[in-house]
Amino acid sequence: MFKQKSFYKLLLLVITMLLILSAAICYAVPPIKIAIIPPIDSAKYGEPELNQIALSEMKENIINQKYDLALDSQVESAIKDINQGNPLKSLPKKEFLQLLSSKLSADVVIAVEFTRISSVVLPSLYSSNEMRNISLTSAVYIAQNDSYKTFNSRRNETSESDGFRGIKRLTKECLAEIERNTNKYLKSIVLQ
Repeated sequence: MFKQKSFYKLLLLVITMLLILSAAICYAVPPIKIAIIPPIDSAKYGEPELNQIALSEMKENIINQKYDLALDSQVESAIKDINQGNPLKSLPKKEFLQLLSSKLSADVVIAVEFTRISSVVLPSLYSSNEMRNISLTSAVYIAQNDSYKTFNSRRNETSESDGFRGIKRLTKECLAEIERNTNKYLKSIVLQ
C-alpha cells in the first residue's frame, strides 16, 4: 500500500511537471526582430567598403545575440517607400524610425551615420604619419515603449601611415563602443 501511494505521488508530480513545461513552451516569448538601416555617409567619405564593413559588424553582433534580423532588401524597400525613393542623407529622426518599425513589424530599429571621416597624411623627412578622425552617431528606436536614443563615438589618432587599414580599425572601434551602448540600452528596456 505504501509503495502504491508513493508511486501515485511520483506519477502526479511527473504529470504536473509536464503540464507546467508544456504551458511554458506554448507561451514562449518570440525573438526580438531588429531592422538595421545601412550606414549613412553624411561625412561624404564615399567609400562603399567602409559602409559594408560597418553593416557586417553590426549584423554580426545582432546575430550573436540571437535576435531576429530583418532582411536588407525589406529594409531598403521600406526606406524607399517612406522616404519617397530618396536615400537617407542624415541620421533619421524618431518619427521616421517609428514608421519603419511599423512597416517592417520590427521591435527595434538601428541606424548608424558616419558624421566625420578624415585622413590627412603629414609628410616628414623620415616617415609619413597620418592623422585620422572618425565620428559615428547611431540611433536606436524601440517600439515596445516608443523610445528613441542616440549614441556618439569618436576616435582620433596620429600614427604611421597605413592607408585604409587605419580608417577601418577606427571604424570598428567606434562600432564596438556603439554596440556596447546599444546592447545596454536594449537590455535595460526590452529585457526587463
